Amino acid sequence: MCAVLIAVASFTTTTEAATTRQDIESQIKSFASLLVVAQTHPQYKNQIIEIVTKALMDLLVELKDLEKDKTSVTVNATVNKGDAKVTFKPKQGTLVNVDTSAKAISVDGDSNDYAEYEIEFDIRAFGNQSFISEDFDDSVEFVIKNASNGDVVYESDGPIKSGSVVASFSMGADIDGGFYRINEDDSEEINIGVTYTPGIAAEPGAYRLELKKINYRTNKNGSVQSFNTSSTSYRTSNVNLIN
Repeated sequence: MCAVLIAVASFTTTTEAATTRQDIESQIKSFASLLVVAQTHPQYKNQIIEIVTKALMDLLVELKDLEKDKTSVTVNATVNKGDAKVTFKPKQGTLVNVDTSAKAISVDGDSNDYAEYEIEFDIRAFGNQSFISEDFDDSVEFVIKNASNGDVVYESDGPIKSGSVVASFSMGADIDGGFYRINEDDSEEINIGVTYTPGIAAEPGAYRLELKKINYRTNKNGSVQSFNTSSTSYRTSNVNLIN
């Protein structure tokens, strides 16, 4: 068993020499496979896990730096019937350079003020092409929230529809059979615009737009996948509507 711990420690000295993704993948797999030793040597389980976990984290950071966020790495190393594996899943895209705006538009009369929201960001495709339908309802999911209590007053993909919405989006990518096509390793800007009118049922109040998902496919006939946009980066500031 001591030999095993020495072997684990020796791997940590070689991580600095890893200069390619293949080098790092190989070392991660080697570390992960050592976890199965804990099954037959439970008295050393905690020591093994501590050493291996630290080494894996160091290698994942190194891989992330090397690939510049192009790769999502999942380590499935379980002490169960000698099973240990590492899965490398290329990201289909990354969202960056987020910019938002929001403003109130005042209109004469009762209960007809409205808010204009805009969210812009770049979508970078890694590993495969990304296809985003030209149909807004197929591609973009969002909610409008009452800023005072966080309640959803309008949801694009659900039953809550207080007020009215006009929504659209555009991209600079080429159109391919009803889809915006982002070529592998390319980046394209997406611009989403939403106009929200609360109407008599909701005014006055403060409202914001929160983007939930951008849906895409890796081929036009493929299954739908999503970029998760639930972080606070993908929501606008609040807009106060008086009447």
